[in-house]
Amino acid sequence: MEYTHEDAIEPTLIFNDSQGQTANISVADGDILKYLGNNVYVLNGVTYPSLTGVHLIGAVGADEWADQGELTLVNDAYVLADKKVKSGFKFKIVASYNSGNDVWYGAQSNGDFLVNPDILDNAITMGDSNDFKDLYFEKGGTFTFTFVMGSAPTLTISGAFNPDFKTFAGVVKNANDQPLEGVTVTAVPAPVPNASGIRLLAEDDYTTVTGADGAFSLEVPYEADYNVSFSKYGYMDLTLNEDQLQEEIILSYNPATGINVLTAGKTVSAVKYVNVSGMTSDKPFDGLNIVVITYEDGSRQTSKLIK
Repeated sequence: MEYTHEDAIEPTLIFNDSQGQTANISVADGDILKYLGNNVYVLNGVTYPSLTGVHLIGAVGADEWADQGELTLVNDAYVLADKKVKSGFKFKIVASYNSGNDVWYGAQSNGDFLVNPDILDNAITMGDSNDFKDLYFEKGGTFTFTFVMGSAPTLTISGAFNPDFKTFAGVVKNANDQPLEGVTVTAVPAPVPNASGIRLLAEDDYTTVTGADGAFSLEVPYEADYNVSFSKYGYMDLTLNEDQLQEEIILSYNPATGINVLTAGKTVSAVKYVNVSGMTSDKPFDGLNIVVITYEDGSRQTSKLIK
């Protein structure tokens, strides 16, 4: 069909063959259309909708959903190999078309949407609607995602989970590079989404105290990310996430501020003092101060100071 029209308003067309209906098709004078049935049509030699990419879209916890990588077409299947994911990672598969539409594919099999050893290497039936459930990973690991389009799209996940436990270890020293005894080291699991099929961690913290050699070692379940705090004086501590941990944590005294500082080879970018009225200053107030130290990596440390 070659299309022409006389009105000034640019029209749209819809094809329907009782099997399916196309979205609105914008057309202009001289456009040539050919309908192939079942929502598929050719406009000026270009087939619509044709697939332009398949992506893994996901997030951990309350993070914003983000593109985790494009799947590559291999022997009629779309594959994303050796993808590292964290525990609690939720995701869908998104197919994009040259019509500008995206179709989200979530699990719709038997209601078991937790990715654990039992679900690996089994084809998962996917549905093309936002109403279908997300898939969640019980633990972190490295996996290959194989997605097959068709009347009943399927996803197969293969790979290996991380070990059940991981260890945080290092040495706490003072400013003179001497091991520091009696530092309390505490690992607190970061929140895990309370979603269907996700097993929450116990609420207990994992704690140890450095010995005469300043060494610490904490074995924790692998199912979460952790924040690790170091405390020596009771009124002051520094909390680091896993990526910020180093082999040596230095506990030093800062004469410029008159406070004890726990560092991890980090650079201080700002020091602010807050009084009981909530006022802030670059210098200590008379009386009780809350000292807020901000480091260049964005982390913060608070302590009390009485002047």
